[in-house]
Amino acid sequence: MIKDLSNAAVLVIVAHYDDEVLYCGGLLSSTRNRVHALRLVVATGVETTSAPRETPLKVSAEERIRRKNRIGAFRAVCKQLKAESTELEVANLPQREGRATTIFESRRQLIHDRLCTQVNLEVIDLILTHGPTGEYGHAQHRCVHDAVINVAREHAKLAWCFASRDEHDYEHQFTISRKSELLEHYRDHGPQRPRWSPERDPRSSAWTKDREWFSRAPSFPPADGKVPTV
Repeated sequence: MIKDLSNAAVLVIVAHYDDEVLYCGGLLSSTRNRVHALRLVVATGVETTSAPRETPLKVSAEERIRRKNRIGAFRAVCKQLKAESTELEVANLPQREGRATTIFESRRQLIHDRLCTQVNLEVIDLILTHGPTGEYGHAQHRCVHDAVINVAREHAKLAWCFASRDEHDYEHQFTISRKSELLEHYRDHGPQRPRWSPERDPRSSAWTKDREWFSRAPSFPPADGKVPTV
């Protein structure tokens, strides 16, 4: 995988603000000097990005602060990594949505179309995105994966997915302080909310240490052209 990153134009596409740090911040921070160009894409709009919900939160004073802090954190991460940025502003899927539902498919198509419209894919060498299981089953993570893998196949781009320590093709070890600096940008959600602490969350704690895992996506689409369901 490191050879794939060398002198490459890398596109990272994640569901939410902070996913880019949580799942591949160690890789990006420790290999940035090898990468020719980096673009970070967030699919979900900040209005619904704090939980698996589709309906935006009430715009209270506290919610405005949270949104401002989340966007500011993403900007700071991009600046630190010397990365360009794109925000697709798609609504979050409710967590109950599965691949067989109409809303899942329509949202997948929307992410696909906005990505193709807003990013120059012709200059990209490698794409990083969520795994097919959504890391811990998150519906929006799975939806982004399906959209992005179809885009990668249509444009014949090499793609790698976030994986787990139990199932991966490549394990990347890094100095944890670099990733911690990136995580720190996201910790403040405002005075009315607790600090973001992914290391205390069993769904994400594995990715807050000094290793990240990745799996190479299949190079060829199945006969029906669709991403297999999980």
